[in-house]
Amino acid sequence: MFTPGVFFRELRADSTLQALFGAENIVHYQTVADSLHFLGSARLFMLESPLGDSGNEGGYSLCVTRRDWSEAAGFVLPEAFATEPRWRQIATFFDRWYAGAICAEPIDGLCLEVDVAGTPPPVPVPSLFFGVELETADETINTIGKGMQVFEQEISQTQRQLLQALLQNVGPACKGLFVGLMLSRPAAPLRLCTCGADLPAVLTAIKKIGINTLDGHPDWQEFLQRGLYCSHVDIDIGDTCGAKVGIEVKFLSAMTVHQQRKTTHWPDFMEWLVDKGWCMRQKSQAALNWTGGRRYCPDLFDFTGPAPVILRSLNHVKLDFLPNRPPQAKVYLRYEIG
Repeated sequence: MFTPGVFFRELRADSTLQALFGAENIVHYQTVADSLHFLGSARLFMLESPLGDSGNEGGYSLCVTRRDWSEAAGFVLPEAFATEPRWRQIATFFDRWYAGAICAEPIDGLCLEVDVAGTPPPVPVPSLFFGVELETADETINTIGKGMQVFEQEISQTQRQLLQALLQNVGPACKGLFVGLMLSRPAAPLRLCTCGADLPAVLTAIKKIGINTLDGHPDWQEFLQRGLYCSHVDIDIGDTCGAKVGIEVKFLSAMTVHQQRKTTHWPDFMEWLVDKGWCMRQKSQAALNWTGGRRYCPDLFDFTGPAPVILRSLNHVKLDFLPNRPPQAKVYLRYEIG
């Protein structure tokens, strides 16, 4: 059976990952992938790596579509996971989401993201991201609230007021939201990621609710000059607004493996990050080396079995902006099973 762990073992030997995460640390990512074997129907994965320093902390995520969940219907959580309340709640969330109990017209694709920093626990608890279309602010907040209730969380009155103000200001500047329930970070607030953002308009909108972080970072304006597409602007909303602003950028004309091998968009951008001092040169080159594809044969002696294709591409770069600190750059490496 093809599982996240099986595919990851194929990738682990790649020098790209060793250059980004370190030969020892990459074992931790494999441990996480192996532990999620019961989600073997998933076919889309992401690896997160910091670019600006030699640290190896990052993340491992996978996307579970309606079809994936349908194929996994009836699966039993491994015993260690079944005794973890968060995982029982995650399974409940998936059931309710795809049944339309949280949102009448649920967006397909739920993302589980595991933070990786050193040896992972036997049962890693992921954060969960889901997409919502922007209707009225009240309807959007109601959907978020229903999702939080699955995890025995409630939107506080102060948080509700901030969400209301944010949605009223940001709504016209984007197409929707990705909502992050940061289950792996108990003290962290709700994360909102604008989808299809008009970057200048979103940044103007968040200033209206008191987030002025980008005033001290004029460099973001160069994104527009370089032809980058802003896929998400990420902010944290608790009982106060977080000062950190994450900007996720990509090239719409260089998304596929073929496009990334034929254009200079990504090499030019990575060189710009290096020149800015936001990316180590060796990590820049390692990330660029990631793009590619190959057929994976789990059994070298089986010439009749399936030989799926693993496609690897650069999905996006995220820059986290904080007051009085240089931006922190991360690259997100995508691999999917064809």
